[in-house]
Amino acid sequence: QSPPGLNLYFSLVLYPNLSQEHWGGFAAAAGVGLAEGLAELGLAPQLKWPNDVLWQGAKLAGILLEAGKGRLVVGVGVNVNQEIFPPELRATSLRLATGRIWARDQLLAIFSREIWRWCQAWQRGLFEQVIAAWRQRDSILGLEVTVLRGEETIRGVAVDVLVSGALVVEDAKALRHVLHSGEVTIGKGQG
Repeated sequence: QSPPGLNLYFSLVLYPNLSQEHWGGFAAAAGVGLAEGLAELGLAPQLKWPNDVLWQGAKLAGILLEAGKGRLVVGVGVNVNQEIFPPELRATSLRLATGRIWARDQLLAIFSREIWRWCQAWQRGLFEQVIAAWRQRDSILGLEVTVLRGEETIRGVAVDVLVSGALVVEDAKALRHVLHSGEVTIGKGQG
């Protein structure tokens, strides 16, 4: 859903010296970095677990990690100058958010710098600092959510994001589910 020449997609390759159990946290670090870069542009973005960046409830950007052979690829996609999206995507762009056209090369410099800075913080073991920054921008903490994980559906309140990067959802029976993956929607919807 991305016409050529309008949006920004890039990857950063990291060679973490942390044990692999901590690699998932680089998604949170990259999310915080991307949000910080967007804040430099005058926006107040929010983060939606596990890998979305929102502006006024619509998806503005996303992050994906791919690990293998001692390296971690942080893939980033930002909707920049696109003006029309299919309604079911509930997406927006910098152009729609700000009313101006953006130079993608300048955005690449800002976003990659901030993502690198926050990923370096994670690499140095500043896990609590990174997760605290995530929590400050989190869009779902305290809200009722539905999480789809394969065939499993979990409904409850999003109560925390752990240093591991996992989302904690407390269901109606006060049982806490620690989720490392899944698709989250706000409310009791079907996904």
